[in-house]
Amino acid sequence: MARLGDVAFDCAGPAMVARSGAAALDGCAVAPYDDEELARRGALGITGVEDEAERLVGLGATVRERYADRLVLCDPEGSESCVTPT
Repeated sequence: MARLGDVAFDCAGPAMVARSGAAALDGCAVAPYDDEELARRGALGITGVEDEAERLVGLGATVRERYADRLVLCDPEGSESCVTPT
């Protein structure tokens, strides 16, 4: 049986979907980007959209589209995700 670490949803209402998904899965909780998480990301050198995209490309993603407010990436299997500013 597989064990999930994190789940991300592409949706219009992320907070609502995250709370609903966490409630549906036993032992799951919504992990917000609080000040501690933002500080951790900053310590890793992840400070913006381009930095995060560069990190993910290094892990095998490809940049599919660039917009003024986000980048659309594809993982090695072609699944899309977006990188947006925090």
